[in-house]
Amino acid sequence: MEIQEFHTDYVVLGLSHHELGVMGNSLNEVCNGFRVADFERKIGVAKREAEHYLDEIAKYYRRWEASSETYGFRRFSRGELRAIIGAFHEVFIEMDYEFELHTRLGAWRWEMDKILSEITLIYQRMTEA
Repeated sequence: MEIQEFHTDYVVLGLSHHELGVMGNSLNEVCNGFRVADFERKIGVAKREAEHYLDEIAKYYRRWEASSETYGFRRFSRGELRAIIGAFHEVFIEMDYEFELHTRLGAWRWEMDKILSEITLIYQRMTEA
């Protein structure tokens, strides 16, 4: 994952198809897989907004999948990154077994930790700018 374009309200990231899929899967889990009490506080956005982000990622993912490309670029808003970060944290709390993470999200914990640390640093940089 690498920053292609940086602004305080959005960022364009170069990332793998797999990384985008894991981000979408984490949002899908908090929106549809299990109940998140106090959703807005824990995820950082209202559930309707998280569902919108999930829909946008899913559309982009399907178009990307059809192209057979393994690496691409996508714009993420600050709110979208915040929701993805919150979703990762909740998924880690809900799914404490490595095989469950891999089965439901398509990634091992170490892969998710790497994605989470990268987007967290980007998000922090956006909020500090």
